[in-house]
Amino acid sequence: MTMNSFTLNAADAKYLADVGLSASSADDVTPVICAAMFYVTETEVRVVSTDRYRIHTAIAAPSEPAPDHEVLIDRTALTWMSKNANALGRQRNLVKPIVTITSEPADPNANARGGALTITVTEWVGDDARTLTYTAHTVKGNFPPVMRLVQEARDAEESEGGRLKLDFLAKARPLAMHPDYAPRIKFTKATTDNSRPGPALLQFKNAGVVYAEAIIQPYLIGVE
Repeated sequence: MTMNSFTLNAADAKYLADVGLSASSADDVTPVICAAMFYVTETEVRVVSTDRYRIHTAIAAPSEPAPDHEVLIDRTALTWMSKNANALGRQRNLVKPIVTITSEPADPNANARGGALTITVTEWVGDDARTLTYTAHTVKGNFPPVMRLVQEARDAEESEGGRLKLDFLAKARPLAMHPDYAPRIKFTKATTDNSRPGPALLQFKNAGVVYAEAIIQPYLIGVE
C-alpha cells in the first residue's frame, strides 16, 4: 500500500486538531463522525468534523508540498496531536517543531480497522532532533460529504436572523485563531421549505481571507 504524508508547523497542527475535536461526535456509535477528515492537497490541508448538528472546517498550508490524499483521524489521535504538537517547543523557546502525519489507505478486504497512522512531532529538521511519535490506525469508512452543505450555505439567500444554541456557538471558539477574531454570522433561508429557517454560516477571516467556517442548525424549540 502507498504511504501518504503531510507536514504542518506545530501551531497549525494543534489548531487543526482542535478544530477537528470541536465538532466531532463523542457518542462512540458512528466511528466515521467520531473523527475528523483531513483533505490534503499540494497547497492546502483542510480539516472537517461534524456531529450531525454542526460542521466545523478550517484550512492551513502544509510546510511543504504534499500529495493529494484524505485521512480520517479519530478523537484519541487528535487529542494526542493537540497536546503534543508543541511539547518540544515549550521546552526550548527558539525551537519551532514540525508535525508529520503519515497514513496508509485502508485495505478494503481487511476488517473494520483502517490503515496505519503515524503522527511524529520533530524538534527541528535534522538528524539529531528529538521526536515524539504516536502510532494507531486511521478510521475506516465513508465520511459524510458535508462540505456540500457548507457550499450550499455560502450560496444561500441570507435571511433577517434566527436563533442558535449558545452551547453550539461556544463550541465554535476553537475556530478563531485569535480571541479578537469574531466571525461573521450569516443566517440563511432554507432551500427546500421557506417556512423554516436554514442553517447559520459562521465565517472566520484573517486579512480578508476565510480560513475557517462553521455550520450550525437553527434552534427551533421554545417561544420568541
